Amino acid sequence: MNVGKKELILVVLLLTLVACTPQPDNTTMNLSVLESDIIQISTPEDTAEVPDITGEVVYETENKPEEVKVETVEIPEEYADITVKKFAIEGETIELKPQAIDYDGDEITYSFSEPFDDKGSWVTTEGDAGFYKVTITASDGKDTTSQDVLVVLLSSNKAPVLTCPEEISLKEGEDLFIECDATDNEGDDLVFEYSGWAASRVKMTGYNDAGTHMVYVTASDGKKSTKATIKVIVEDKNRLPVVKEFRTIRVTEGEMVKVVPEVTDEDTDDLTITFGDPLDENGEWETRMGDDGVYTAEVRVSDGKAIIEKTVEIVVGKLNSPPVLEEIADITVEEGETVRILAFATDPDGDDVVVRVIGWMDDLEYTTTYSDAGEYDVTVTASDGTLETSQDVHITVEDRNRPPVFRIPV
Repeated sequence: MNVGKKELILVVLLLTLVACTPQPDNTTMNLSVLESDIIQISTPEDTAEVPDITGEVVYETENKPEEVKVETVEIPEEYADITVKKFAIEGETIELKPQAIDYDGDEITYSFSEPFDDKGSWVTTEGDAGFYKVTITASDGKDTTSQDVLVVLLSSNKAPVLTCPEEISLKEGEDLFIECDATDNEGDDLVFEYSGWAASRVKMTGYNDAGTHMVYVTASDGKKSTKATIKVIVEDKNRLPVVKEFRTIRVTEGEMVKVVPEVTDEDTDDLTITFGDPLDENGEWETRMGDDGVYTAEVRVSDGKAIIEKTVEIVVGKLNSPPVLEEIADITVEEGETVRILAFATDPDGDDVVVRVIGWMDDLEYTTTYSDAGEYDVTVTASDGTLETSQDVHITVEDRNRPPVFRIPV
């Protein structure tokens, strides 16, 4: 026997060996198996090389595994002389059931070295994989016989190792990216599944997603899976109120100013609107004489979390006052005399004033003739170009007797 020879182990997951008959002259063999165990094929005694062996597995059940894994197990040199081997996969319960013959017909009892119990049973767990030299002792009460058995406990398929952040924080409107590290001891391809609040690795948050959510990530190698839980905290992102820009408000002294902001809030928050001077708490201002000028008033809109400030320009125009026309007395003249209307007009606003006479005469002065005797009324108007003040003036032109005039010659 070659020391340190290699054993070619064909591992058929979830199968039980029924028959395994190597054919020395042919590297192809038929293996008939049922559910759950390992098939061992030893290399020939005269070679240290592992032959290329192909196998056809004939299943006697409809529950066929997805794959057949072939491993080459090298037996450590220290166990090379142990001819009896027991193969199992960690996690299984191994039962050793030795059979011995006592030619005297004595009753035979068995004892087992660790890790087996006194009944030859060992419940293996994950992480127990390795080589175990187990001694089975058969006793007839007088003499004992021992047999070494090499228990080869192969590694079972390990669940993927999945590392995810315990908590992810982001704000509404941001994209959630789930970044997890995953490895598989057997190098199997991994499939990820996302469930809970997010059904994929990336999720776009909306403005109604504020709160704490749970996302579950599962990594599977097709046989075993590992699940991680991530707490996702979505912080509320306040959307500021939108205040429409104000147009310039133009009024005249004495008129009412009223500011009505046009405001929208996508978060439907309760809004508070406050106004700065000269507006009152309702956004109103009743102007008076002397208030003419340009004003800038602040308008503040609050949603309870943020304040938006806008300004509105208010232009108060001066209220135009009509010219003041001094009282004009009635006028009496004789024919041939000049009528002079003494009109004195001023404007409170300092505007230029134009005085006009409308009626029997169209100017402030008029020289009567000897045919103008009579009673007349004229209207004197003082205008600043916008407003005007008028006054009626009564004019009396008395008849003036003219003496006779001789015509020469007589």
